[in-house]
Amino acid sequence: MTRHRRSEQGFSLLEVVVALALTALFFSAMLPATGASLDRLADTETRARALAIARSTLAKHAAIARFEDGAFEGRQGDFCWRTSISQVRHPAQPASPTSGPAGSFTLRQVQVEVSTVVDAQPVIALSTYALGEVR
Repeated sequence: MTRHRRSEQGFSLLEVVVALALTALFFSAMLPATGASLDRLADTETRARALAIARSTLAKHAAIARFEDGAFEGRQGDFCWRTSISQVRHPAQPASPTSGPAGSFTLRQVQVEVSTVVDAQPVIALSTYALGEVR
């Protein structure tokens, strides 16, 4: 009678340990890149939210720039915004405002800065120009 030796199936303990060591090495090499990527993602999300607030605020204040100058501040969620509306003076511009068929008008610049906390460096800054009435 001949005995057939049964072949053993599966992995040896050494093979499992080597596989775990290689997996740990791979993940340890990827960890710094993953952390940096998550930081960039959070920064991008903050800038996107700040940009949405800046666009909305700029549109509102560009509409009122027709009638008034001034500085405005506000808060929306985790963000603070500052808006300034000022009359633009160009060196070649005459001292008096321009008159047209609709009356006297002047050019005003509207600037919006959005930051995460009061007195912090702005995350986003936008500006536009609006035609305004002389008051």
